[in-house]
Amino acid sequence: MEALVDVPGVDLTVRLADPVWLSDTARLEAWRELRRARNRLDAALCRLVEVIDRDRSFEAGESPTVTSWLVAEGESARAARAAVATARALPEMPVTAESFEKGDLDVPRVRLLVDAKDVAPDLFARDEAVLVDTIGGLGAADARRAL
Repeated sequence: MEALVDVPGVDLTVRLADPVWLSDTARLEAWRELRRARNRLDAALCRLVEVIDRDRSFEAGESPTVTSWLVAEGESARAARAAVATARALPEMPVTAESFEKGDLDVPRVRLLVDAKDVAPDLFARDEAVLVDTIGGLGAADARRAL
């Protein structure tokens, strides 16, 4: 399998051998690596939304807000609002943003951290590195409980 994205500013190629021919352990490792790649793509999309919002690029798409532009592009209203909130929060969350960009955090965990920052910004700023390190190694339900 191969997916190639060829648009200005994006360089992405993903190659995966047909999983039928992979060993069990190779399949598991391929899944982990593709998940990390997906996390990095989600981080790149989030950064792009942040810049589109900041520079008001959505106006070129004849939308009044970045959220309405995302909805016009096919996102649900809920997903669009969450994406914008996350994109706006991450510039003030350097440890979270770095871990997201490396693929170590997925969108649900990043959103948990955004929510934690919104609830207690001073405590979050002080403890961000510990929180990122803690929830990065937990399952989804445990990550929610930890925060």
